[in-house]
Amino acid sequence: MLSIKLSNNSQHHLHQKGASLVEFVVVAPTLLFMMLGIVQAGMVFHAKSNLNYATFEAARAGSVGHGNVNTIRATFTRAMVGYYGGGRNAEEIAEATARATADITPTSLQIELLSPTKESFDDYASPKLAAKYSTKARVIPNNNLSAITCPVDKTSCNNNPKTNASGQTLSDANLLRIKMTYGIPAAKQVPLVGRFYVMVLQGLTNLGVTAETDPFKVALLAQGRIPMVVHNTMRMQSDPIENGNVSNPGPGNNGVPTDPPPVDPGTDPGDPGDGSDNGDGTDDIDDTPCDPTVDIECAPTPDPCGTGVVSEDLASDVLFDFDSATLTAAGKVALDKMISTLNAEKANTYRTDEIFITGYADKIGDDAYNLNLSQARAEAVQEYLQQHLDDDVEVAIKAEGKGELDPKTSDGVCTEEKTESNKANCAPDRRVNITRKLATFEAP
Repeated sequence: MLSIKLSNNSQHHLHQKGASLVEFVVVAPTLLFMMLGIVQAGMVFHAKSNLNYATFEAARAGSVGHGNVNTIRATFTRAMVGYYGGGRNAEEIAEATARATADITPTSLQIELLSPTKESFDDYASPKLAAKYSTKARVIPNNNLSAITCPVDKTSCNNNPKTNASGQTLSDANLLRIKMTYGIPAAKQVPLVGRFYVMVLQGLTNLGVTAETDPFKVALLAQGRIPMVVHNTMRMQSDPIENGNVSNPGPGNNGVPTDPPPVDPGTDPGDPGDGSDNGDGTDDIDDTPCDPTVDIECAPTPDPCGTGVVSEDLASDVLFDFDSATLTAAGKVALDKMISTLNAEKANTYRTDEIFITGYADKIGDDAYNLNLSQARAEAVQEYLQQHLDDDVEVAIKAEGKGELDPKTSDGVCTEEKTESNKANCAPDRRVNITRKLATFEAP
């Protein structure tokens, strides 16, 4: 009988059966977790990119909106629509806008106004401007910064940054610096890895990881969100109005900060003059009803046929591309003509006192989307005028969107059809109305 004797090497190999399975069980989950971690890092980078853009847009809006927190929040939310899905048509964009609005609340986004500070208003507040805006909040002048170092009605202010409370000049006080703390929602995280990410930030004492201590970030982590922080600085293009600005004293205050009062995480610092705290612990409640003769925000658009009123319709197809709120080159040229008129008449005793900008949309698309689009277009025109008017042109500007209201076309001419022929039919409805109210001023 034939017998086979196995060598020692062969016997050794027989004992290796199943070893690769054990290695796979140990290594595969680790590699999978590492790969998911790479995907999570990419999603965080994507969120950071969107957050940077939205913060920039929010700072731009704040620079022309008196540094108002609510304006900054609304613009930030609008700029984050792409992150929440965006869309290829009006309906999809409206849905993404609704998702962004529902998710971006005071519990998921904290806005801090780092500059101008509370001490900036201590040094450079102008009582005359506060009266102009009919607010009990303090106001810092923004005009003629190259020619003045103190408000014209407060010429004795301490403008020496080495000794004043803010450590700033008047020009420094006109820098808007915002800090946005946003939490990436769980829906934008990789399963398991995102949760581990949050656990690490919450603190793993066994691994020597220090827990997050910032109260708002801790609250975000408790919601399962990943905190992210972005800063942005921009030159003010309007008079800064105090509304919950932080305290950050300069050398003149011995470097001792005065903390603002605690903010309810469910609310924003209020608008100037709306009864909110002004950041120094005093109450800004103004029981006086809004006077339309003083505050343009509550003033109705004047009758275009009235005395002392000049009204003009500008076609949105000239000012903007279709379904866009970004001014075109041709649109800027059209607005430059009006800017030249306003700059030229500033020396006249009879000149423009108030400008009412009203945006209109056609019937194509969702009603809510068209309303937002008309508002964004009106604000784009407002921003362009404010940025290009001479500093010494004193004129109040109000922007309002009315969506599909007051169409120019007859019934049945413009429909909701998304065809090129219907777009042409609806063109007259897509417009921006600019109404100027003139007044007589005393000769200088």
